[in-house]
Amino acid sequence: MPRGSWLRSLTAALVVVATVVVAAPAADARAAVPILVLDGTGWGHGVGLSQWGAEHLARTGRSTEEILGTFYPGVGLASTTGSVRVAVHRPAAPTTTLTFPQGGELRSPLEGPQAPGFPVAVPPGGRVRITAGPGGYRVDAVVTGQAGPAATTYQGPGCVLGLLLCEPTTTAPPTTTSTTAPAGGGAPPPTAAPGGAGSDDGPTPGAPGDPEPAPPAPVAVESPQPVWAVPAHGGVTQVDDRGRAYRGVVEATGAPGLRLVNLVGVEDYLRGMAEVPDTWPPAAVQAQTIAARTYALRAMQASGELCDDARCQVYVGQTAERPGQDAAVAATAGQVLTYGGDLAAAVYSADAGGVTATTYEGFGTPDGVYPYLTTVRYETGDPRPWRTEIGLADVARRLGYPGTLSTVEVVETGPSGRALQVALDGSAGSRTVDGRGFARALGLRSTRFTLGTSEAAVAPEPPPPAEEAVQALPEEVAAVARAPVSASRPVELRLEARLDRTAPPQPVADDPRARRLAVVAAVLALAVAVGIHVPVLLDAAGLGAPGPGARSLGRWRTSQTRSR
Repeated sequence: MPRGSWLRSLTAALVVVATVVVAAPAADARAAVPILVLDGTGWGHGVGLSQWGAEHLARTGRSTEEILGTFYPGVGLASTTGSVRVAVHRPAAPTTTLTFPQGGELRSPLEGPQAPGFPVAVPPGGRVRITAGPGGYRVDAVVTGQAGPAATTYQGPGCVLGLLLCEPTTTAPPTTTSTTAPAGGGAPPPTAAPGGAGSDDGPTPGAPGDPEPAPPAPVAVESPQPVWAVPAHGGVTQVDDRGRAYRGVVEATGAPGLRLVNLVGVEDYLRGMAEVPDTWPPAAVQAQTIAARTYALRAMQASGELCDDARCQVYVGQTAERPGQDAAVAATAGQVLTYGGDLAAAVYSADAGGVTATTYEGFGTPDGVYPYLTTVRYETGDPRPWRTEIGLADVARRLGYPGTLSTVEVVETGPSGRALQVALDGSAGSRTVDGRGFARALGLRSTRFTLGTSEAAVAPEPPPPAEEAVQALPEEVAAVARAPVSASRPVELRLEARLDRTAPPQPVADDPRARRLAVVAAVLALAVAVGIHVPVLLDAAGLGAPGPGARSLGRWRTSQTRSR
């Protein structure tokens, strides 16, 4: 090969190698994936009480009232009671199986020829299957069973089904096997009464020398109206396909579909909550319990029914009862938060990251509707920092941006620094997204975050979207529970003059409101004692105006400062 040709070939080869070397980094740069980096604090909507914040304040010596005064400035403490309806189960198929560990009854609101065979008595350990159809409810009962464990029974003036005005004692259920009436005929014999009193006629079942009794035939009865599972001896009803047990009454309703609703006194409802660990300092658990009692009773006033998940309050029933939670319920019995004579909208979240949110930031509700739900900075040992990284392409897909997304920016924040509006920009132009919707779509813990960008060779695994909506305001629970307002049991708000735990509350001396309240309370107690439902409204009792008896918690002068 001539020397010139050889040199030209060598030069060309070097040029090719150099081009490859130079081009490789450029190719890697083009392959980099743009990443959105979000750094935030807090967990949940951030309005009202911060559960982890309350835990920290309790550990640093704050009392229950100081904690509540921090997170709900300007509220007062009062006393009330009531019962709640909680939707606890909606099986996929229109059927469910219930077990009565201590025995009980299946009842229908109808009697006689309209619902023959009711009530159906179920012995301890007995099971029933309830099926809902177009014509109503069919009950198939397995009437054999065995004694369950000792249960709590309730005694006291006006005690109805262990729900109201009752004092608990421990008793063991009967050990005899009950029988039931055959389908289509009459009331059960006296030995089937859930109270356990057996008949004196005939030999005692199980006595030495008695012949082995024949097992009773299964019972099949129908009711065109919802049916009620009523446990005996203050016991529980176990929902087998849910794996939970509930105090009070379990109502099967919703035909031709089926859903189960727990009707239970608010104090037993609170015992079955699973919102915070019962091992937390007592002041924190008690503050949570007072807020939860207030939330539940206000939701009942407004909506008539609660759900049992985080959209309302997490309620598991008797399955979740723990010593620390029981103690908090007992220590705060009847205590609720009030503002202007009404129950407060005592919402709360897992953690507010050191600064609580306004109602507009948390729910989209205009600020000022609930003056006590405002921005407060509070001491915290841990603002619950978090970081999420997600590719811009995933951000665009989740938010429905139609083009190639290039930038994401928070363009409006609220008083606590939470994102109100987030702007998306790219090949399809600029779009604006609500901050709460943005956080929900990306599975963020809160709307209190800052944005940054980075690059990676491979996009990170995107976080799952939020599985459920955040806790609703009590007035909005009806849309969640899908219950008619007519199902509500009126809540009687009793404002008391003294609320310290060293002495029983005393009414305001010579106060006309207190005199009216005493009359209303006496009538209600008498009505409950005879099983009559008497609607008692706040306005009818003259309790709609601010009450002088509620003790204000005010703004506790801890080290928090208010942020506008």
